[in-house]
Amino acid sequence: MPATRLPLLAFPGIPAGEQTMKLTAALIEARTPTRVLPDRLAPLVPEGVLRRGADAVLAERRDSGLWVFAYGALIWDDYYDCDERRLGTLHGMARRYCLRDTGNRGTPGRPSLTLGLEPADGACAGVVVHLAKHGLERNLWAVWEHEMSGGLYDARWVQVATAEGVVDALTFVADPLNPMFAGKVPEEEGAAILASTAGPGGPAADYLRRTADGMRDWGAPDPYLDRLAAAVAVRLTPPRLSLAQ
Repeated sequence: MPATRLPLLAFPGIPAGEQTMKLTAALIEARTPTRVLPDRLAPLVPEGVLRRGADAVLAERRDSGLWVFAYGALIWDDYYDCDERRLGTLHGMARRYCLRDTGNRGTPGRPSLTLGLEPADGACAGVVVHLAKHGLERNLWAVWEHEMSGGLYDARWVQVATAEGVVDALTFVADPLNPMFAGKVPEEEGAAILASTAGPGGPAADYLRRTADGMRDWGAPDPYLDRLAAAVAVRLTPPRLSLAQ
């Protein structure tokens, strides 16, 4: 699928030409802290509870390996091993910055936002990754601990359409009953938060950049992520100095 130029959200007071600014690693490095350590830790789900959840998933899996539908960091992060990746479409869900983040790209003192899936009309493009039978327990635990330790998500089995056919996949849906659920965050407000927050995992802007670029690399750019990335770039770019007297 060829990439197409996507419309950008108009933000009051920002010249239209500046709204096409690109969010780059260099811009983020120059204008945001590399990482911020909190003065107190965000609460985590006990390891025993996490282990029981991961064991239940292993018992429920549909084949010798396991498919996972990735829509955020799992697209580009390399903390797990897989033997196959495919572009996939999950119907009835949307990728949104709908969760507060106090443990990765934000802190308890200065929360950020992170992505979650929410029920919605339409569909969400992402990447289905296959965890092979060899090393399955180790790789599922790496994914499960990363996604579920904050208690922000409900793990669900979903059907994902790919060019090679439909696969049953595990994914992580935002829990609307969790106190960290932020609901519908206006894009301008979300961009301001993402441009100004960081945590132990680094700046929130970099998570956004990597995810937006990751979907573009797969030929399935997300207009929502691209609008946010452009708006964050505007906020991080120093204003031009006028030489007029």
